[in-house]
Amino acid sequence: MSALQTDKVNIDLIAYVDEAGSRGFSRDLKPERDDELGLFCALTVPAARLDEMRARFIPGYDRFIAAMPAGEKPHITSAFAPGNEAWAEVARGVRTEFFDLIRELQIPVIYEARRLKVDRQGHEQVEALKTQAQQSARSGVRLPNRPSTWRVEEWLMIGLALKLDAFVEDFEGDRVDLFFDEIDKTIADLYREAINKTQNVSHAETVVKGWDPAIKSKVEGKIGFDASSAVRLDVTYVGTISVAGKNDALVLATDIVANALNNHLSNLPVGAPLNAPSSIQGWILQDRVYGVRDNAIEDII
Repeated sequence: MSALQTDKVNIDLIAYVDEAGSRGFSRDLKPERDDELGLFCALTVPAARLDEMRARFIPGYDRFIAAMPAGEKPHITSAFAPGNEAWAEVARGVRTEFFDLIRELQIPVIYEARRLKVDRQGHEQVEALKTQAQQSARSGVRLPNRPSTWRVEEWLMIGLALKLDAFVEDFEGDRVDLFFDEIDKTIADLYREAINKTQNVSHAETVVKGWDPAIKSKVEGKIGFDASSAVRLDVTYVGTISVAGKNDALVLATDIVANALNNHLSNLPVGAPLNAPSSIQGWILQDRVYGVRDNAIEDII
């Protein structure tokens, strides 16, 4: 992993996480959306300094909220919608102030981005393998052919969890807990399940249920695999997911950073990598980013 300069910590960390860009079921992706991207972005702070750091962002947050028209929600993109020109003027100043604070406080920015082409092609390859396996099966057991429920957001959550895990290990921390702004229970459970999957990358096991016409009965079996690598594969240091709500200055800070990064990556040339050092070249917070690397698997298309 590409590392930034910061003090090592031996305490638990808090990662404020926000989403930007595209999302949805992998099975629904079409080639005409290949150039779109999805993004998960995190600002990571030591738990012991959370209140201290948050306090530095509160004055800007209060100005942002005071300028927000009635009926709006505290999102940086909403501030720049037509008709919100007065709010937008305040938002520009708050955004600049927050970028300066992130540099001053040495807050790491960790993100995971994927083009939808990567997700679409990955889904198609898995479906082709499933079809091939069913056609060559020697057993008479009939397996249900249910549509895939994988979503773009799951892959992004898995990638971000891997990077957060590496960050905690590199800087000798104990655990990182994730704070989101407002997500419903279904999405929170989806993210938790995605993280659970990263904790058993080296050994995965799935129970498969089917129908055996020979005995006219339901049957089930297990499919599993073991993987080995010179580096640790399983996520160890990623902890819980919590909802921080929108009344938190660091939630707004993460929203601002995520959207700024999404805008930057969206303006890269078609086919350019999204997770490489070159991807963030010229971005306003490029010196605060951890985890970019050349030839990242999420950039292979």
